[in-house]
Amino acid sequence: AKFISNSLTVDNLFYPHEGELVSFLHSSVDAEQFLSTLNKGDNTLNAGVNTKILGIGTYVGRGFVTLDVDVKTDVQANLPYELFDLLKNSKAGQTYSLAGTKLNATATAEAALGYSRELFKGFTLGLRGKFIAGLGYAQMNFDQFDLAMNEDAWVINSRGMANVAMNGLHIPTGDNGAWDFEGIEFAMPEQMSGSGMAIDLGATYDLGFARLSASVLNLG
Repeated sequence: AKFISNSLTVDNLFYPHEGELVSFLHSSVDAEQFLSTLNKGDNTLNAGVNTKILGIGTYVGRGFVTLDVDVKTDVQANLPYELFDLLKNSKAGQTYSLAGTKLNATATAEAALGYSRELFKGFTLGLRGKFIAGLGYAQMNFDQFDLAMNEDAWVINSRGMANVAMNGLHIPTGDNGAWDFEGIEFAMPEQMSGSGMAIDLGATYDLGFARLSASVLNLG
């Protein structure tokens, strides 16, 4: 897993409470303490999670063969300070501007067959062929996102763009092209959202006191 941000860290997203870790949304976490750790403007996030479903490796002669099945998720987001202020301090009569909120997310399934072999002492060359299937994709960008709260309702005035691709997901739209959130339906997909193939190449050379390595990934 990877997690890169200009302000969000494990330390300010999770806090110890009565022997457990709780998120920043927990009532025990002071709002001012949490918000003071964030950028007053935009807070960026780049996260990736690789979940291994299957991993097998065995020697075949002088070579080593691997078979892997993984599900990978990558998320890039730009989150304004006022979004977190809303989550921690939302009160009736307040107005929040969430303009600049951006999100890019992809999810893929990957099956890979690899082979590596020591060509001569200390030098190993590897090749890995991958079949990649798309599970879903989402891209959202709001130039305007004003949210006003009162005692009876939330009023949202927004302008932005969203692209979503996922088999099995149905999002109806009105005559003006706006999403009808009440009519969203999801069913198990009958086919993939797209597929492709790629090759990884890698080599290592053991110097004894150090190991040199080089790789070229996702050719294809």
